[in-house]
Amino acid sequence: MTVCRSACGSSRTSRSPPASSTPVDRDSSCSDMVCSSWIVRCKLRSLVFTSLLVQTKTMSSGPLSITSLLDPGSEADQLREQLHEVIDPELGVDIVSLGLLYGLELHERVAAVLITTTTPACPMGSYLTEEVERVLLASGSVDRVMVEMTHYPPWTPEMMSADTKAKFGW
Repeated sequence: MTVCRSACGSSRTSRSPPASSTPVDRDSSCSDMVCSSWIVRCKLRSLVFTSLLVQTKTMSSGPLSITSLLDPGSEADQLREQLHEVIDPELGVDIVSLGLLYGLELHERVAAVLITTTTPACPMGSYLTEEVERVLLASGSVDRVMVEMTHYPPWTPEMMSADTKAKFGW
């Protein structure tokens, strides 16, 4: 039984990630997919809660977004689709198709987005962050966008969509 340690000091088996807390380190024999997925969910939750704590009175309640009238979850899906407009300038492909978008959550007109770059040394990180903010704010569905850049789990070409892999001849 593999045990991962979390920031709160609790432990878990690699088969059953907890609902909260952020992992600090991971046993090398732990399932990468489970830990990676767990870390992404934890980072997104942290972004949402942090953004809610720091909301200011200057945020408008704004007009009702048409996407908010759709089924629950649909608005986040709509925003995810809009992120196809954010193009990696070095590769000429959108960040969703490249697999650079690790997650997006929406709560009370605040979007929390977790993205990565193809390498930690990529100089386009700040550009991509600004473009994600621009596109989501322009949608009118959100008043605030919190974007966090992470490099865990590291990006791999397997994260690209099938169409994008075919475009690059993979």
